Amino acid sequence: MRVLLFLLAMTTSVTLPAADSTLASGPEDSVEVGQRAHDSLGAWQKAWEDAMDQKAMALAARGDSRSLLMAVALARIPPFDATDPTWSRLGGWLDAARIAAPDDARVDWMALLLCHHEARDACSIDTAGRALKRRDPDNAAVPLALLRWEEDERASRALLHEAAMAQGYESPVPELAVLIKEAIAQIEPPRMTPRLRSMMETWAWPVSDEVLRYNQSMQILTTYTWHLPAAAYAMCGLATEETPEERRDDCRRIMVMLAADDASLLVTLFGTMGAVRLPTGEADGAAWRERLRDRFWLMERAAWDKNSGTGLPDDIAIIIEREPAVLRERLRSQGMSLSPPDGWLPADPRRRDLVTTGHAEAAAWMREPLP
Repeated sequence: MRVLLFLLAMTTSVTLPAADSTLASGPEDSVEVGQRAHDSLGAWQKAWEDAMDQKAMALAARGDSRSLLMAVALARIPPFDATDPTWSRLGGWLDAARIAAPDDARVDWMALLLCHHEARDACSIDTAGRALKRRDPDNAAVPLALLRWEEDERASRALLHEAAMAQGYESPVPELAVLIKEAIAQIEPPRMTPRLRSMMETWAWPVSDEVLRYNQSMQILTTYTWHLPAAAYAMCGLATEETPEERRDDCRRIMVMLAADDASLLVTLFGTMGAVRLPTGEADGAAWRERLRDRFWLMERAAWDKNSGTGLPDDIAIIIEREPAVLRERLRSQGMSLSPPDGWLPADPRRRDLVTTGHAEAAAWMREPLP
């Protein structure tokens, strides 16, 4: 879990600054400064990860379900290797949490959305899937999460259809956000040297314990948020006019459902992008493109709010309290427009093309991480 990389990703560019003027007199000196910065960042990152591991072990030792789930949230995710002993440990914590609180759906959601395919058995994925289907049979989020684990094409299409026919979509992410925020709050970030702190503040936000905890919380939470609908995005992103109508209808229903998600701006954005590609007619397509323009506007205003440092310590609350609505309220309180001005278009050419044309080729990048 790379909290510093996530922190730096919030900026548009990263330029390694000289540590001081006396060390930047030539190319060789600049390389030396860069290496020192790299080593300093690496040492601090390892200290952070070690602190998370230690806290995870301490929480798991308590033995109650909530502490075990917080331990899972903090655990360092191992490489894509089923033999890595960390997977057995994580699976053991999940199993213990399931025994301690058999009715706690968060156990099964964390298994489905956190574990890698190589850890299917260790994380008891089949058990988790059955439990969620039994507990919440009309929630499209369940088959969408299971879609990530399905390798058979026919079974994948069946899950896609099941999600499309569900009565509604309720994201588990806000409940997981509460858990993650509580877990991260218990960690004391390692101290930075004055030079490292100065360098980090040149790159990104003013560095404080609150900001570091915020970034780590959001990095963990983004994993859960993205893994929930990712497989459906991949399947529906390949839909064209030649795709069988039944599958196109399923994809359209799912994207409309995700576009209405009030828990995550990321999910509602990609749902809207998908709906733009699968309109029922010219008027419907125009309406969805205008809605996408509005979503991009909100996303860019939200990025401005974050880069300005406004309200950072509490920003994970926007997920807990339903992100799009909270962001709109924040913009309103700052006197910023909630709707894009006439003629406004995103600066990114791919986003702009998708808003203006809705063409399938312009939207192919929906299967890639958002730039």
